[in-house]
Amino acid sequence: PGTVGALVEKDLRVTWRDPRLKALVFTGLVTPLLILAALWQGITRASPGLMLALGSLAGLGAVGANVLALERQGLALLLSFPVPRSSVLVAKNLVSMLMRLPALALVAAATLLAAGASFVPAVVTVLLLTQLLACGVDNYVSVLLPVPVAAAGRDPNAPAAGTRGIGAAFFGMAAALAALAVSAPLAFLAWLPHLLETPWLWGLTLPLALAGAA
Repeated sequence: PGTVGALVEKDLRVTWRDPRLKALVFTGLVTPLLILAALWQGITRASPGLMLALGSLAGLGAVGANVLALERQGLALLLSFPVPRSSVLVAKNLVSMLMRLPALALVAAATLLAAGASFVPAVVTVLLLTQLLACGVDNYVSVLLPVPVAAAGRDPNAPAAGTRGIGAAFFGMAAALAALAVSAPLAFLAWLPHLLETPWLWGLTLPLALAGAA
């Protein structure tokens, strides 16, 4: 309910109706799938630390979501509504995270099979906190260097004025590194009970890590 709920529902409906946006759900699976395929080529059981790194990498997939540009010309109308712009950003970021739930489920299943059920909550927490911070960093990218989105029925690969150049690509890499740097202390907090061999501490550190990311 409320403003954020209405905006989330609107974006989910648009995503469901637009095949190009539906594709984003599956592109989020590409990186984890490639890493898992390479992983299973050589070993049958992965170390927990490797699954932690996979969770962080999957969470960084939110950088480059370009959430504001998906509105196209409707963005000016959306921002003119009597709604706090922070609510618009929260809703956009929530939808971006919801669209990446399949990647989260894939990483959780891989952790269950490769490292054991006890590590699933920690890896999922690291993925979520990294994803949350990556969405926050991507807000700056989406505002400062938006990518034009083609209208429905037009070639999305056609050249358009305002597309990102090499400098913008470096800016995107810097944004990903910034998200990784900010999330690293919180990921360490989430993983600390494993290093200390005190699993019961996860009940304290995992909520603290998510709260810190929020």
